[in-house]
This record gives sequence, structure tokens and C-alpha cells, in this order.
Amino acid sequence: MKNSNVLIGFLLLFLSLLNTSCRKEESVFEGATPQDRLLVGSNAYTLLTQTALHDGSYDNILDQASCIAMKLPVDVVVNGVAIEVLSIEDFDLINDVFSLDDADEDSLEIVYPATVIFADYSEAIVSNTAELEVYRNACGDENSSDEDIECIDIKYPIGISLFNTITEVLSANTVKNDHELLDFLDSLTDNHVVNIDFPIQVLLKDGSELEVNTMEQLEAIIESSKDSCDEEDTNVEDTECDDCSEEEVATIWSTCDAWEVDKLLIFGINKTDDYEDFSFNFKADGSVEVSTATSETYMGTWATTELTVFTYLEITIPELSDISGIWAIIDLSIFANDEARNKIELLSGLRSLRFKDDCNDDEDDEDDEDDEEED
Repeated sequence: MKNSNVLIGFLLLFLSLLNTSCRKEESVFEGATPQDRLLVGSNAYTLLTQTALHDGSYDNILDQASCIAMKLPVDVVVNGVAIEVLSIEDFDLINDVFSLDDADEDSLEIVYPATVIFADYSEAIVSNTAELEVYRNACGDENSSDEDIECIDIKYPIGISLFNTITEVLSANTVKNDHELLDFLDSLTDNHVVNIDFPIQVLLKDGSELEVNTMEQLEAIIESSKDSCDEEDTNVEDTECDDCSEEEVATIWSTCDAWEVDKLLIFGINKTDDYEDFSFNFKADGSVEVSTATSETYMGTWATTELTVFTYLEITIPELSDISGIWAIIDLSIFANDEARNKIELLSGLRSLRFKDDCNDDEDDEDDEDDEEED
């Protein structure tokens, strides 16, 4: 009997130590790196949610609305030609039909029923144009402000640890895409402790990739880059800059020998005013001459490289680090008259730069709204 009591005592002591050990492990998770936790309702939570929303602007050639997208496959009739759109690559077929005759009036009719995808990845079947028009109108005017963040993407998969403070259950989750991330975020409550398994990678609009090691850094990168690019939410096809070739870059520089910085954002900070009195001359021989209102002069070089997706512009001006670097050409606009100014839009990581020609005194360029973001 005595031996039995001793044995029971040892068992109770063992269970007590085991329970204490488990509790300690849970408390370590709850207390580890609080700054790296994802809190429901926090700014980081909101930014991640907006980044995970479904962007509907990629198929505007089909639905003319950026907050919705058509679920593929979908049948359309383009200028009388029937096309089965199986993937986004088939958008080129639509453009080809549109380009057959520049004089005709282009038309695209969707064959119903069709399915619409919303920003939260929910779907609805539309039976006719009138029903689709209801969803189009809900998107507002083209280029109107929307919630989704398109200038940065998460590189999947990512790991997320989830601890429920009520059930005391710890689980490991692997998120493979934006849809899964949005569903995961929507499922969270105040009872959850969430840690992302850093490091993770994020992709910027110019194709560059950044490593993120903390929640604080992730929040800062999304915050600073969310307005760093043109989201191109126009109700037309959304394509890459097809005319941004090396030849077109040389052509646009030849139109003017004085270019001004029309926009410069660095990590979300507007530095346009720092270059208000700078004039850039991009010469045909690949040199750049910069003059200022205070008679200072800086010399440098420029060169282009054309790759599969982007044409890159490399600017080297040693004294002007904000301007120097390798920039992806996002947009290039050459106007044949004096009603608007020629422009070139550039992106490099979390830097956004736009040059506008200073050879035309006409200030009535209607395209110059938008991008003067606040610090």
C-alpha cells in the first residue's frame, strides 16, 4: 500500500511537471516578438486584406469595370466574330479583331449566362447585359478610388501560425494564394494570436522582389508602395506598355531638350518639389545634362534595355541618387500636337518617377490629375 501511494505520488508529480511544461511552451508562443503579431483590425491587417482582394481590372476589355471580373471561360462576339475566351492570353485575339479595321466601331457582346467574380472572390451568375450593368455601375467611374492594392503582391506560399486563446489550440497554416489569405484573414477574431513565418517575399509592380523579415517591415513596405504605381483602372484593356520600346524611348527624348520631374515618390514620400527647378536633357548620344535655376550643372548617362516584359531605362547621374537607377518603363506618351505634354512613367522598386517635357507652355494637360500624393 505504501509503495502504491509512492507510485501515485510520482505520477501526479510527473503530470504536474508535464502540464507546466506545456503551459510554458504556449506562453512562449503568446509572448514571443509581440511586434510581429498580426492583430485583427490593425493597420497591417487592413493592408494585407486590401492586398489580397481580387483585382478586376485585368479583364476590362471584357466587362469595362475594375471591381469585377468575368469568370473564364466565357464566350464573346467581337465585331461579329465569335471568340471563346479560355485564358487572359485570348484577350490578344480580341485586340486583333478590334485592329482589323480602324474605321469601324468596335463592339463586344458577352454570351450569357456568364459568371462575375467580385473583389472578395464571391461569384454571381448574370443572365443579360442589364444585370451586368448593375455590377458595373457599382464599381463607379473608371480610375475611381478602390480598396484593392495592386502595386504589391505577396509571393506564395507563406506559413502562418495561429493560436486560439480560448481553445488553446496551436495550428500551422500554409496559404497558397490571395483567395486563401483573404479567407484566412476574414476568419480571424480577437481570440486569435497570429504570427507570419518570416522571412517572406513580396513582388512589386516593376517585377522586382523584396525580402520581408518582420510584421513592422511588411506594414511599412505595403504602406509605402500601395500608391507607387498606376493601377490602370481604365475601362479598356489592361496591357503592358506595348509602345515602350528602345526606339520609342529614343524618339520621346528627341521631341524635347528640356524635361522636368513631374512626379517623384520614394518609399511613399513625395519628393517632386525637390526637383522643381531642374531641367533634364536626354541627348541622342546617351548622355544626360541637368541644369538648375541656380546655374548648377550635372552630367550623366542614360541607356535602355529591352527584355521580355519590360523595357528598362538606366539613368546614371552620380550627384542625383534619387534619379539614378534602373527603371522599368510603365507608360510612355508621345503627343503629336501642342495640346498635351509628352511623358514617360518609370518605376524602380518603391520609387516612382515621371518626366514631362518642358518645351510646351500649355498647362492644360488633363492627364495631370492623380498622382500628387501627400507625404
